[in-house]
Amino acid sequence: MTSHFSPFRVWISRAAVAVMVFAAFGVSSLQACPGCRTVGEEVERSEPQTVMAGFAFSWSVLFMLAVVFVVLSFLTLFITKTVKSVDRHNGIQ
Repeated sequence: MTSHFSPFRVWISRAAVAVMVFAAFGVSSLQACPGCRTVGEEVERSEPQTVMAGFAFSWSVLFMLAVVFVVLSFLTLFITKTVKSVDRHNGIQ
């Protein structure tokens, strides 16, 4: 049995590897500068609710990004399965 990979599958595989490499090594360079990352002691003492609001906002952004990623993943899976089904139905391998 001969294994045949379409150019699109090869491209997708390479793109997936590139994303994983970036996620493993590139994320640390995207951290905030020290001025934005650390809260001043005065603000922390006088307005703790502001500090907590900042943390909540950060988590909400991460949650929204995760939801978008999940939706796009399911959409990609659906399109892939549909295309394979249509190709099988039409006799295209």
